[in-house]
Amino acid sequence: GIDGMRLAAAVLVITCHTSPLAGVSVVGDLLTRIVARVAIPFYFMATGLFTLSQYHCDNRRLKGFMKKIGTIYAASVLLYLPLNIYQDYFNRPNLLPNLLRGLVFDGTVYHLWHLPAAMLGLAIVWRLVEKLDYPEGLAVAAVLYLVGLFGDSYYGIVVRLPVVKKFYDLLFQLFDYTRNGIFFAPIFLMLGGYMAEQKPRLTKWWNWAGSASGVVLMFTEGMLLHQYVIPRHDSMCLMLPICMVFLFQGLLRFRGREVRGLRTAARVIYLVHTMVIVTVRAAAKITHLEALLVKSNLVYFVAVCVISFLFGFAVAALWWRFAVKQKHITVKERAYIELDLASLVHNAAILQAAMPQGSELMALVKANAYGHGDYEISTHLEKNGVKAFAVATIEEGIRLRRHGIRGMILILGYTDIHRAKELKQYAHLKQLWAAELS
Repeated sequence: GIDGMRLAAAVLVITCHTSPLAGVSVVGDLLTRIVARVAIPFYFMATGLFTLSQYHCDNRRLKGFMKKIGTIYAASVLLYLPLNIYQDYFNRPNLLPNLLRGLVFDGTVYHLWHLPAAMLGLAIVWRLVEKLDYPEGLAVAAVLYLVGLFGDSYYGIVVRLPVVKKFYDLLFQLFDYTRNGIFFAPIFLMLGGYMAEQKPRLTKWWNWAGSASGVVLMFTEGMLLHQYVIPRHDSMCLMLPICMVFLFQGLLRFRGREVRGLRTAARVIYLVHTMVIVTVRAAAKITHLEALLVKSNLVYFVAVCVISFLFGFAVAALWWRFAVKQKHITVKERAYIELDLASLVHNAAILQAAMPQGSELMALVKANAYGHGDYEISTHLEKNGVKAFAVATIEEGIRLRRHGIRGMILILGYTDIHRAKELKQYAHLKQLWAAELS
């Protein structure tokens, strides 16, 4: 479901930038633009789903993401450098501040903004999850989104409030739009990560009914905002996060084998479609076919889609043919442990049901959970309601904390007084208890 939506999102972005229904009606054009707004939030939620976790023990996954997206962003900036030169990008006043603003927030070409936004947004939510966990982190991300909302679709309200407008004027000296990595990306990254930790709780019917209702409400909201000339830009709206929650949960229900190269093709289509737009317009001008290829919005849209798709899938095929090396995995172990996590949860529930009222189950996970894996056991139990854990040493307790365990941790063995500072450091949120038991 996620891989299929990547391709659909690429088409929606092209729709947003070519306006295929502009020649049909104003309402139709506005509808396509509003529906297309789900594309970038989807990309962010997919990133959060596969990257963000409260159970991370170090920053390697974050660093790996930064390296990967940073490389793609650098390559994209170089790809569009000739277009920037052609458009006199480097002859603008205050070049250095504007260049930094473009690289960090707005993108050097209008559609590249989501790459630095993904990097900045993930750095923010990584720390939010690490320090606050998901509920509190989501609350902070929601506040950031609301602040950004009034610099975007609801800016018409801000201009009537002089004091508030001064605040936003200061923000717009740093970046052109509030749909960036500070205000726009965090809430969707956080929602994606949260859904990775929590199983979808809504039925299939509610998922799709909620998605459809969300789109209708988004369209209604957009129509009203444009009717009263309120938006400064129309990337953010109140109903967008709600709509995305239903839509994304619905997509998670589609399971199956990965279609090889689909992710690569979708990414390439998104990155090159602006170059294809420029190419189609230039070709139309040279051949005097502007009336057919550009002014006819639907033909214009189809032409850009077809060329972008052909290029995207060609690159994906070449990438898989020459760049991706399939590693041969050799299993060296003669024995292995197979864990049935459903049985683990069942056993914990039976124990909890048999306990006296007011008592709480503490999972004993010392010695790497007796060889079963302290990370695997502890994180799964915590997701299913166990909030207390016992370990043998402070090292084992610190390991659980670094893996994101936030419940009570009892150290059964001796802890030297000189390690009191570490006890305090890792006792965040609840308790890291030290007890010398005879």
